[in-house]
Amino acid sequence: MKKQLYLTIDDFPTKASEEMLYFLEEKGISSVIFCIGKELVKHEETAVKALLMGHKLGNHSYSHKAFSKISLKEAYREIQKTDLLLDRIYEKAGVTWDVKYFRFPYGDKGDGMMGQVLKRGLDPWKRLKKRRIQKRLAELNYTNIVAPGVSYNYYQDYLARERDAQWTLDVMEWCLKKPEGVFEIKTEADVLARLFSENPFDCRGKVPEESYGITFEPSNEVILMHDNEQTFPAFKTVINEMLLRGYGFSKIN
Repeated sequence: MKKQLYLTIDDFPTKASEEMLYFLEEKGISSVIFCIGKELVKHEETAVKALLMGHKLGNHSYSHKAFSKISLKEAYREIQKTDLLLDRIYEKAGVTWDVKYFRFPYGDKGDGMMGQVLKRGLDPWKRLKKRRIQKRLAELNYTNIVAPGVSYNYYQDYLARERDAQWTLDVMEWCLKKPEGVFEIKTEADVLARLFSENPFDCRGKVPEESYGITFEPSNEVILMHDNEQTFPAFKTVINEMLLRGYGFSKIN
């Protein structure tokens, strides 16, 4: 059997959410879905449905701002407002909120690196802001995703030790939101070509591993995809291709 994949989905909920949920149900895939608070207000019933269908909901801030561009006080508000919304939604669904996950918008930990988390060399003030946000996440009982079989050293020694949930492989189907594409990814074929290449480009910086990616068998993967009406066709294409190639999806507990 090929490696196992742990699916995480950002930017929920949208107009595509219900169709996405039924598609995942058809494929027998459960995921952690990171929610934008201001969108939860508009689509609360969809969020309840996601819980009842076996997915977990995580906090993706209230308004999806880059945390490096906002104050520490505003960062706290962004986390707290969505935390309260999720608490209500879990209660409404009658599901125990036993594990709490948070993911920064753009993977930006608020340290001035703008999501370039694989780079080093932060100045002391930037490190302090990052530490304070991590402390606040701990106070609210947020924890990282436990993903057995993910063996990359950079992930286990750094990213998995913090309170926010990162990933090992960004599918980058979000590049298709722009007609001209991003990073020369303009079509579904481009998405697939990068995804199944060796050592694919990572927006977070240079991956400190000699070999990595979905074609690198020894490690499982925490996969990042997005809930988006424009890119939903690509979302389905990617999932179907992964299944066709023999990859399995494991539930995040």
